[in-house]
Amino acid sequence: MDKLRALRFFDHVGKTGSFSDTARHFDIPVSSVTRQIQALEEELGARLLHRTTRVVKLTEIGEIYLQHCSQILRGLDNADELIVNYRSKPSGVLRISCSPSYGESRIVPILPEFEALYPEIIIDIDLTDKVVDIMRDTVDIAVRAGQIPDERVVAKYIDDNNFSLAASDAYLQRYGMPLRIEDLSQHRGIFFRTSDQVLYWQANINGRWRQVDIRPALITSSPRLLRQWASEGKGLAMMPNWVLRSGALPAGFHILELDYPLHVSRATQLGIYLLYQRPKYAVPKVKAAVDFLVSRLAQG
Repeated sequence: MDKLRALRFFDHVGKTGSFSDTARHFDIPVSSVTRQIQALEEELGARLLHRTTRVVKLTEIGEIYLQHCSQILRGLDNADELIVNYRSKPSGVLRISCSPSYGESRIVPILPEFEALYPEIIIDIDLTDKVVDIMRDTVDIAVRAGQIPDERVVAKYIDDNNFSLAASDAYLQRYGMPLRIEDLSQHRGIFFRTSDQVLYWQANINGRWRQVDIRPALITSSPRLLRQWASEGKGLAMMPNWVLRSGALPAGFHILELDYPLHVSRATQLGIYLLYQRPKYAVPKVKAAVDFLVSRLAQG
């Protein structure tokens, strides 16, 4: 048995639930996949897969073994990529994961400059709010907001993620200018929904946090729709400072200051980080992208 080959077959079967799909992927007969995995199970003395005529499922110990195998195989692939690309020109597919709002406002506009500098790099950018594990998923660079992330991953601080209350001329002409937290009960707010919660506004008043009393005009998971409604004067909106600095909003927007600052989270010092695995920085395409993005984004 070629154990490394058997592990790759098992990894693919475990993730796809299909011997035939694995055989097609490696361009070999199904019988070869079956023999290799059976030999692996015999060597381990454990059943890794439940097989029926209709379905293939991992056993309990198979799920545990798959997690470890996948991590080992990714490590080997990363090591191979490092050696192949060492001292070579930056090239190949560069996989970036970023939230849609930050990606569209800050990263997408500078990609043409990056492409001009490194034409042999193919950019594969996934604009998603889905949580990615930089140690597990096939991602070279992730850009995420939050607190300081996993210490096993290099985290380059590139921006603050604090918010400011903003309103358009159209809204202020219709509803007037709020001056105090209490005034907001007579106003309308546009709220952003993340994958797990609505970011209702909060204020720390004399050492006590409380949710602000304001009637929602809209709750949305779309940053674009939030900006559109705010621009059209349909409500007040809490917007990231990097959006306000980026020039993505039309003229006639105002940042409002009340008697107490508003927040979307009780963790008031949030940042935006560029994340990557330390060994991958030796790969030319990753080093080029990290250095470029940090230099451009950290300028504000």
